[in-house]
Amino acid sequence: MKKIVLIYFFVLATVGCVKEQSNEAFFDAQIVGYNLNCSTCLLYFPNDSVIVGKITHEKGSIYEAVNLNQKDFKIGEWIRVGIENEANPQPCITMYPSFKYPYIHITKYVRRVEEKTIDTIEVAYGNCITTLENTKVCFEGVAGDSRCPKGAYCLWEGNAVVELSVDIQGSKHKIELNTNSSFRTDTIIRNTHLSIVSLRPYPEIGKEINVKEYVVALSVAKLHMLK
Repeated sequence: MKKIVLIYFFVLATVGCVKEQSNEAFFDAQIVGYNLNCSTCLLYFPNDSVIVGKITHEKGSIYEAVNLNQKDFKIGEWIRVGIENEANPQPCITMYPSFKYPYIHITKYVRRVEEKTIDTIEVAYGNCITTLENTKVCFEGVAGDSRCPKGAYCLWEGNAVVELSVDIQGSKHKIELNTNSSFRTDTIIRNTHLSIVSLRPYPEIGKEINVKEYVVALSVAKLHMLK
């Protein structure tokens, strides 16, 4: 009888010590931009090869976290994230198509403090700003601004096209970025990721914007500096 009781308690103790297997994996990531159409965050993973195959079968240097709201994070911020091993994380549903990054679903995150590898700059029309690693960004103009004015009812949100010139260590490039994420809002040039954050002033009914009033906010990230 004593043997039976001892075996019973041994089984209970053994079962009680068994932990459930987690479907999560944890990685370091950096916020490098936003999907303005969905208000979600774009993440860069320095150890991209580990994620591919374990979490997602799609390879890309930048991933869209479908459940991280841009209001809660700053561009350049480092976080340690738990990623659920989910085959098909659901992106947001909108009437406007967005540039497609591989989707991931974040279950947990912890904020980290790291050295600055991403800069957010503001450039007035006709001016230039020198940012990370002497990258020079010049605001050349606005090709068109059809954004829906404040107080107006519009069938779509409209778009503004910002013309920029970028000089990266003597390599010069002309680019156009859009405020509407249905179009190109970011680009990568020589390991430098540039994305538009905002363009002000915003149109108002009955007010014409002089091109000299425009100020564009951009995020600039050096991908090779991200750890």
